[in-house]
Amino acid sequence: MKLFGPLLLSLSILLSNAAGSLNSPSDYLDYGIGARAVSMGKAFVGLSNDVTAVYWNPAGLARVYNNQLGVVYGSNFDGSNMCFAGFTQPVVYFGTFAAGGIYYAFKNETVSGAYLSLGKEFYSWSLGLTLKGFNQSFSSGTAFGFGADAGISFYDLDFLTLSGAVINLIKPTFALDITRSYPLTLRGGACISLYEHRINFTIDIEKKENAEFSFHGGIEYKPYSYFSIRGGINHTVPTAGFGLSSGNYFIDFSVTSLSTYSNDFNHQITAGIKFGSFDMGIKVSPKTFSPAGKNKTVKITFIGATKYGTKSWQVAIRDVKRNMIKKLEGRDTPPLSYIWDAKLENGDMVKDGDYEIELTLIDKVNEIERVINNVTVDTRIPSAESELEIQ
Repeated sequence: MKLFGPLLLSLSILLSNAAGSLNSPSDYLDYGIGARAVSMGKAFVGLSNDVTAVYWNPAGLARVYNNQLGVVYGSNFDGSNMCFAGFTQPVVYFGTFAAGGIYYAFKNETVSGAYLSLGKEFYSWSLGLTLKGFNQSFSSGTAFGFGADAGISFYDLDFLTLSGAVINLIKPTFALDITRSYPLTLRGGACISLYEHRINFTIDIEKKENAEFSFHGGIEYKPYSYFSIRGGINHTVPTAGFGLSSGNYFIDFSVTSLSTYSNDFNHQITAGIKFGSFDMGIKVSPKTFSPAGKNKTVKITFIGATKYGTKSWQVAIRDVKRNMIKKLEGRDTPPLSYIWDAKLENGDMVKDGDYEIELTLIDKVNEIERVINNVTVDTRIPSAESELEIQ
């Protein structure tokens, strides 16, 4: 933790010197990129563990261990629209590369841009760099500007990440009738993750040239492996959103008010796919069984492989009210199969009904993935021959 002192000192010095004389042509970027981040109050510098890290903090890419393909669409109250598409590619020994493109349109004004980023881990640190270029139209014509961002993260503790980013370290500058440039922007943030990353608390502070400090806070809660609910405060206004996932696919939605009492809103939607780090599945046979009938038990077969090796696993069987019925856990890879006899830990028989089986894997780079299947206990059925497989 002592090593984080120089980072805070450096950020403080930069913040105290963050002053400029140019009005920014980059206001469109203030909307943020990514429904997940925006719904958390744009407090994403300390989390930034998806493809939108190319915008928020490239150091976050170092902890993206799978391929991600994401597309973002934003619709704003003023009639402007924004589109973004990005892709991540982990490369062993080099870190995670990412590329993205953005397009913004408002009346007769358009902006198109491209990002190329790299995030790399160094023990408990990660560093990131983004190179970017924008082609932007102004009233006096169209010009191209090139820039760069840099980021750093520190995560010596499993539950805490501290991060900082310098946006427009090299400012995109556009020379036409007058010279315009994007403002130097400094971001510092923290993320606290609890309950195996089911809950994430984030807080950011931002300082932009010719602007006051702005504060951002957010929370992400994942009650189920397939559903997330999010909320936050973007300086002074509320934000909210949710996310849904199924297998490798995900979709996120955000809504942002313009002010505490405003009826005007901005919306973003993100959709994408993740693949490449985990090969997981649960096979249940039979799908419905009766402890009092012919099939007194159910065979649960697990598929659990990770690209970087498995650190630990957990199998949880829950009822429809999410009460824990059975819990198994261990190190390294999960067992190939488990026979469940529909009994509680005290030996009593469970009630008839549907039960959720969840397999959780944590790999050796602390990436977490879950998969769920279901089984039905029905003592009215003497036997059942069906089976169900989810991968």
